[in-house]
Amino acid sequence: MHSNDQLYGISTWIFEEKGLKIEEALNKISASGFKCVEIWGNLFHLDPRINPDIKSIKALVNKLDLCVHSIHAPFTGLKIGYPDIRLEKEWLRVIGASLEYCVKLGAEIAVVHSYSCSEKMDKEMSTDSREFIKEFIEKLNKFALELGIQLAVENQPSFNTPPFIHSIKELSRLWPDNEIGFCFDIGHASLNRVETESE
Repeated sequence: MHSNDQLYGISTWIFEEKGLKIEEALNKISASGFKCVEIWGNLFHLDPRINPDIKSIKALVNKLDLCVHSIHAPFTGLKIGYPDIRLEKEWLRVIGASLEYCVKLGAEIAVVHSYSCSEKMDKEMSTDSREFIKEFIEKLNKFALELGIQLAVENQPSFNTPPFIHSIKELSRLWPDNEIGFCFDIGHASLNRVETESE
């Protein structure tokens, strides 16, 4: 375990465009001097939908003496936020698998998006969506707590997303429970023209 006094890390997401496999990404991160890493789990690297080899990834993490600080759970294609109970079961199944990966790799935090739906909704559906999202995250957090994992709901960019998830202030109003954590994405805040200091 590495000290958290001054923790600087890097995400395997930066290798998305280059198409590097998780093994290549971790080796490059280690060679650059980083000891702390977030492993990306949306569409590549650690997405449960592509059946990653957790055992071999764990062995490599240990060999490189890396600390997996967090795992970013999948969101693309899940339509998170669309008010349909059948979809919610899929969200819990897929993202729940990411939480289990956290345990296996020693990650303390699972970063999640609370919305990934591109479908247009009328006013009634939007209201239903808000309640669906709220209940979904609460159910997911219950599972995270059972596993000993800290859930961190990320602020999201404003394009094609509802306003109540654009800032940490808005997220904390939706989930005031201290057991649910938040991930502050500075880039998303900048796109939303949210002042970092106010967050």
